[in-house]
Amino acid sequence: MPKYTKELKEKIIKEYLSGKTGGQEKVANKYGILKDILENWISKYSSGGFEKLKKAK
Repeated sequence: MPKYTKELKEKIIKEYLSGKTGGQEKVANKYGILKDILENWISKYSSGGFEKLKKAK
């Protein structure tokens, strides 16, 4: 399973939220990630901001 940095997650979420690239599917395809992964990141961001994107230790 690939690991994604917090910085990359933030970049992708900001791009999605800007609306410039399109919907979740287009953003996920652009970065080569599953739409489900992006949805998970967006959900975590929505419930606690970018701090929620850190890996659990």
